[in-house]
Amino acid sequence: MKSKNILFAFLIFVLSASILNAQKNQSFLSKYDFTKSNQILKLDKELDNISDLVIDMNGKYYAKNYEAGKLFELDMKTGKIINSFNLSNEPAKEKFKGITIADKYFYSVNNTGEIFQLKKTSDKGFIVHQKYATKLNHKNEVEGITYNPKEDKLLVVCKGEPGFALKEVKAIYLFDLKSNKLENFPSIMIHLSEIKKQFGLTDFSPSDIEYNTANGNLLILSSKDPAIIELSPRRKLIDCIKLDKNIHWNPESITVTKDDTIIISDKVDKKFSKLTFYNKK
Repeated sequence: MKSKNILFAFLIFVLSASILNAQKNQSFLSKYDFTKSNQILKLDKELDNISDLVIDMNGKYYAKNYEAGKLFELDMKTGKIINSFNLSNEPAKEKFKGITIADKYFYSVNNTGEIFQLKKTSDKGFIVHQKYATKLNHKNEVEGITYNPKEDKLLVVCKGEPGFALKEVKAIYLFDLKSNKLENFPSIMIHLSEIKKQFGLTDFSPSDIEYNTANGNLLILSSKDPAIIELSPRRKLIDCIKLDKNIHWNPESITVTKDDTIIISDKVDKKFSKLTFYNKK
């Protein structure tokens, strides 16, 4: 009987190790060394409160400042602002959080969950082409937005309450661009106990979300406890990378480029705002 128990325990150990190895093989984050950046760009004062970074179809980089309803085009060699665009007719009143691109439109979201379809009208700015109210509100504290081209849906991540009296989870809601409606119940839930148990992350606080077109995985950035978690296409937790607080003092956005460079932005926090670049190992 004793030998059978030992054999059973050994098989469980081997199976667990195999599962962990399989998860690592699926992991996009495991291909990077987040202790060594390849480049750091200090940003202008106008982007002290940077909230997102997006790349258009022409390879132009745009950064968003939460406190101003403007989008800033950046010179990615220097980090300097080379152009700015109003995101609405009243940029001082609109406080957009995340921003993403789907087809010919830019989409943004505020922390109360309203989704804005933005259309570029000229070199001077954008207009709010459509505005969509959702059932989300300030209690949900929407932080980030990304686009899944395979499903033609936007994904918005909430830092605050997930809704439906759910506990110990962070919610990701889908917005269907065919119906222009938010789903009734969050399709994706991040279980805080699972993150804590597997990776020791105790204060996961989402600040951005990125759909990785290379493999369909989701990358979710955390600000309070600086980290990145990765979800598989089936939305299973497969990896978590803790970030050095001395390097990422206030991480606000995460972006993956066409050549698989990961860019993390940090807003000012007793230091300066910046972009940090990571290439594959």
